[in-house]
Amino acid sequence: MQSVLPQNEQRLRVVVADDNVDNATTLAALLQNLGCDAVAVHDGASALLMLTTYDPQVFFLDLDMPLARGTDVARQVRAAGAAHCYLACMTGRAMAEGEAQDILSAGFDAVLIKPLELEQIATVLARAAGQQPDRAQGPR
Repeated sequence: MQSVLPQNEQRLRVVVADDNVDNATTLAALLQNLGCDAVAVHDGASALLMLTTYDPQVFFLDLDMPLARGTDVARQVRAAGAAHCYLACMTGRAMAEGEAQDILSAGFDAVLIKPLELEQIATVLARAAGQQPDRAQGPR
């Protein structure tokens, strides 16, 4: 699989946080194949710990995780002054009207509906690397 990042671009540091272990490890492996340095964690508290120990540029955060919901993690990442982090929310549930906007208001840059498609992932990475405008509704 070919990298989605330009040849001269440094590898993005990415954290995947999902309580579904298979989903998290599979996405992290895919991201590594796409040219990223990626790690998987399985709860919100571990995702927050990665902010200081791994200094990620991108988070893929499941919305509903134990120990801290994705929106709680996003708020804490933003409160910590990590404006450089691109935050992508992942959810597998149907959303009520206005819920996507509430998620973006919590500090997320994008809302992704599972199952994720390669194009959505590539768009997140390109935006995080500064190759596309961000903070729109995000890839869906």
